[in-house]
Amino acid sequence: MSDFYGSSDDAVNRQVLSSALQQQVTLWDTADMYGPFTNETLLGRFFKENPGTRSLRRLAENAAAVEIELGSDMLTKLDEAIASVSIYGERYSEGAMALLMGDTPERINNG
Repeated sequence: MSDFYGSSDDAVNRQVLSSALQQQVTLWDTADMYGPFTNETLLGRFFKENPGTRSLRRLAENAAAVEIELGSDMLTKLDEAIASVSIYGERYSEGAMALLMGDTPERINNG
């Protein structure tokens, strides 16, 4: 929804997001390559203008997770899988972390 593929219209972008929300979309994915923080900022504004839309869905998903029971064999497999993974570097860039943590001038000025 950034200008990565050509010109972008904010009103159209918001209509697309609203339509996705009405269709109960719960995955909102972005990437820095489409313009650093462009889509993240758009989603942030959209969720701010539509309070509760994201958190209610996540709450329902997280609450349903408590009903999952894992046997000892599955827990062992998970432990083995986690032990086999090597993690290098930071998960998010410094700019993305600033957005996530809310300490950017945009977030500070817009609450």
